[in-house]
Amino acid sequence: MLIRLLRTHLNSSRTAVITLALLQSAQTFALLCLPALNAALIDDGVLKGDTRRVLTLGGVMAAVTLAQVVCAGASPEIPAEPRRDVRSISASDAVFTRVQDISSTC
Repeated sequence: MLIRLLRTHLNSSRTAVITLALLQSAQTFALLCLPALNAALIDDGVLKGDTRRVLTLGGVMAAVTLAQVVCAGASPEIPAEPRRDVRSISASDAVFTRVQDISSTC
């Protein structure tokens, strides 16, 4: 429903929107992986005294953090055109009407 409206209005900047969504997804995934890696580092490395495991998981954590920083830094570099298009859609009558139709059927 609303996806169809987004497709019509954002068709010209599809690549930028997909790139932005992928970068944000990768950043979120990396952010959510870090606590599990930290717990594994403590449980499997520090508590057991396994220095090799500590260094391995520490390296993985550093790589995941670097990937997160790169994704966070690259996101603002995506052209601002899709963001302007989304703002114009959110103010358009088509979206407002469609949302009202959806809420009236619930």
